[in-house]
Amino acid sequence: MTTTMSNFTCVPTWQLVYDIDNSENQASLIIERTMKFKKVTNVKSIKDEVSRNATDHNFKQNTGSNFGIEIGGLSVGANDFEFTAQVFNEFKASIERNETINIEEEEKYKWTIGPHSKSKLYQLIVTGTGYQSYPRIFVAIPTPCTSLVIPVTLRPKYRLLKSINVIHCDNNAPPGNSLTEVRGLSNDINKDFGGKYTFLVPVWTYSPDEAVTGIQIVIDSHANPSLVDMAKGAGGDYRYLLPSYDPGNPVKIGDNIRLLRSDNPSDCAGFNGHTIDINKGRQKTYLYLVWNTVQF
Repeated sequence: MTTTMSNFTCVPTWQLVYDIDNSENQASLIIERTMKFKKVTNVKSIKDEVSRNATDHNFKQNTGSNFGIEIGGLSVGANDFEFTAQVFNEFKASIERNETINIEEEEKYKWTIGPHSKSKLYQLIVTGTGYQSYPRIFVAIPTPCTSLVIPVTLRPKYRLLKSINVIHCDNNAPPGNSLTEVRGLSNDINKDFGGKYTFLVPVWTYSPDEAVTGIQIVIDSHANPSLVDMAKGAGGDYRYLLPSYDPGNPVKIGDNIRLLRSDNPSDCAGFNGHTIDINKGRQKTYLYLVWNTVQF
């Protein structure tokens, strides 16, 4: 999965500030109002909306909230609205902040209505799903409003670990997508121990709901027929890899997962998670899985 196209609709409307008839008075009239300027951006609601509108109808199911929004240009039919550029730029800036905001400010304004005259004033209000803006835009004669259909590109942010397959081979030819060792050393789990050449092949997902949250290495003297032994043919204990899944845990294992041959997993800076020694009890090289996590 790479990207998909979608759109977000901003709807501008005019809200009446005042409607004053001073036509029968010879003196000017001063109008005072406390005006509100508001900006509400709910990132979750906006993401839900654009994922519903995505051309790839499975995008939401496959990514959850694990995607970023890239703003395109304006649709052709929207440019006849006088304030298109300002509305577009405000929305684009809100999306680029990528955070839920709720800002409300108040300012006092004064307007003078001349003698023997009438006056109306309108403020622009812009709304969309999860989005609301009261900008500092006032007009006496409102122009017709046109909805702004803003094209957006949805791009998954993180590739996440879904599972790991244990693959046995008869020769030292690892599958092309198998996990590699940090320093370029052998990625054969059974190196120096005989038995089958054994490699770990990751399966990826973009959905946080499917992602692995932890990895346990189980070393047992008894076989478990429901699991794949990493030490097949080497003799001794059985060695199993058990991914764990906790949908309530916002920390997931990403795609920076490697093998590390070292007597200390902390030797490799830049990783924030690791297993116990896969070769524990074998009395030769140490071997760990190390990884980085992604927090949602």
